[in-house]
Amino acid sequence: MIQLLTWLQAIDTRLLSLKVDVHLHLEIIVQVPEKDEDEEEKAKYIYIFLFSGQLGLGHTDKIEKVSCIKSLKSNETGEKVILAACGRESSIVATDRGSIYSFGSNSRSQLGFEASSESEINQPNPTKIDSFKSKNIWKQIAMGAEHACALTDDGLVYVWGANDEGQCGQIKKYDVISKPRELRMEQPVVAM
Repeated sequence: MIQLLTWLQAIDTRLLSLKVDVHLHLEIIVQVPEKDEDEEEKAKYIYIFLFSGQLGLGHTDKIEKVSCIKSLKSNETGEKVILAACGRESSIVATDRGSIYSFGSNSRSQLGFEASSESEINQPNPTKIDSFKSKNIWKQIAMGAEHACALTDDGLVYVWGANDEGQCGQIKKYDVISKPRELRMEQPVVAM
């Protein structure tokens, strides 16, 4: 059984170098590397701030330990998380049944849907993206600061989110791609 666990971001916005070990029973464990500083100095590096709900825990409270995203546990949804990707303030996960869930900031539609009000900009609970044309088997998913993409087993790429610099591969007249859109390629894509 895979348990999707959240990870740590440093106070001063530098990302910690984290070591991820996958054990034979497929439980993901995140370890903070040891530092030679005193405990007070070390403690400032392991606080997490959740301004947008990007950890998918259903709230934006400060978290000081690795936590399981309970709503994505396979015994509750019947789905198993097989892929995960994180952006600056958002995250997405793909499941073995072809679903993609997103959570965190949706300021540029990076969660795969348009926020209809200010209150919908931050989504601390995983929300299923329902705009894919068919059921897909996901090979890879990725997130940038405010955009995301997903690759199917058939070589199709879907993109969404901020596109003001062309990061979704669309012409710049589309500042934001609010729903996943297939990126037209001449050949099937093997990896992103």
